[in-house]
Amino acid sequence: MNKNKVVILLLAVSAISLLMFLFIQTNSRSFTITDSAPSQDESNVAIDSTIEIYFSKNIERVGLSSINDPSVDYSEYEMRIETRPTIVADVSIDGGTLRINPRHTLLENQEYDIFLSNITSDDEEMVDQYGLSFTTGQDESARAQFIRSLPLYQTNYNVTYSSTRNAFTVQVTGGDVESVTESAYELLRENAIDVDNETIIIETLRTEQGGGSPAG
Repeated sequence: MNKNKVVILLLAVSAISLLMFLFIQTNSRSFTITDSAPSQDESNVAIDSTIEIYFSKNIERVGLSSINDPSVDYSEYEMRIETRPTIVADVSIDGGTLRINPRHTLLENQEYDIFLSNITSDDEEMVDQYGLSFTTGQDESARAQFIRSLPLYQTNYNVTYSSTRNAFTVQVTGGDVESVTESAYELLRENAIDVDNETIIIETLRTEQGGGSPAG
């Protein structure tokens, strides 16, 4: 084999080795999203879900610790997380995991879109934009099942629920108001309603006979 062919062969091998090295280096530096929970276009997602997005590298830690909190000015943060409809949530970073923990239950049977932008890795690579979509299912908690069973008609009182006010109403129709109210509260407790923290409205619907105080 002559010297020119040897030189050409060596150059070709060197070029291939360089290309392979660059390919490996480029891929080793690739900062991408590898998965998410919920997954893309997942349906019947639990309304109390935490949203997690997984990256191929550790995410640069930034000061952003929440989203859509009306008391926070987010203009100083380069990282952007937008949600439609609005989700007020705490945000945390654990290695290559970005975690969005809603402060409230999500809406039932609702399509949600999460938009991320300007997410940076520890070695300063960036994911410019990413979108995640999923749809929630029906709330199967004991509270939600009880609400779906309303209105409820009991002796001396009725129980209804208003989703617009997020409030229960106990309508007293007979008997002693105090004792009937306590009976209604007991029924609510038995059905997973936290009477100390829920909004409960007491209404008296019975018709009083005559005037003045009842005879003693």
